[in-house]
Amino acid sequence: WVLCAKFPDDSVILIKPHMMVDHYAIYVNFMYVDGRGNPRPSQESANDNLRLPAEGCPGEGGCDATGPAEDAGKEGSVGNSCEIGREEDLLLQEGPTAVPHLQKLLESVEEQTTVPLPPTLVLAGFSKGAAVLGALLEEARSEAGQHFWATRVEAVHFIDAGLTVPGNIFPVSKQALSALSAVAKPDFKIWLHGTPRQWADEQRPFVLEE
Repeated sequence: WVLCAKFPDDSVILIKPHMMVDHYAIYVNFMYVDGRGNPRPSQESANDNLRLPAEGCPGEGGCDATGPAEDAGKEGSVGNSCEIGREEDLLLQEGPTAVPHLQKLLESVEEQTTVPLPPTLVLAGFSKGAAVLGALLEEARSEAGQHFWATRVEAVHFIDAGLTVPGNIFPVSKQALSALSAVAKPDFKIWLHGTPRQWADEQRPFVLEE
C-alpha cells in the first residue's frame, strides 16, 4: 500500500515468498536456500536444495505442497502432497533459475489481469527479499539474464537488506557485476537503502560490513 500510494501512476507487483517456515521467508523457487531461507551457493548439489515436508505428511523424502493438476483449484485440497512430480524433480536436478521464474510470474500477472505490464521494471527487495535481487543479478552471465537486464530493468533497490548469517546478503560476484555492466542500460543504477535495524545491529555487524 505504501508503494502504491507513493507511485500512484505505476504498476506495483508484490512477490511473496514461496513459503514461510517458523516466521522465515523461503524463496526456494528463486535460489538454493538453507532451512531458514538463507541463500546458498548455486554450485552446491541440487539434492541439497530445501525440501520441506508438508504439514501432516510424514517421511524423510520431503513433500511437495502442490498437488496434481486435477486437484488444482479445489478448496482446501493439496492433492497427493507426498509425491514430487516430474516437474519438481527436474527443478531439483537443474536448480532454480531466478530470471526465468520472475519472467513467468510477470507473464502470469499479464494473463490474469489482461493488462500488459510496462516494458521496463524497477526491482526492489526488502530485508531477506533482497537476496532474490542478488540471485537475479548473478544470472546476468546467462543468455536469459543478459536479455533481461539489457532490455527490462531500469534500477535495483536493496531496501534494508539483511540476513541472520554472514556472507550472503549481497551474493553478487565480480564476474556477474562485470557481465551486468556490459549489458545493462546506460543509466542503470543499483541503490542501497538501510536503517539502524540492519546496519546498527550489534548482533550482526557483518550486515554493515557487507
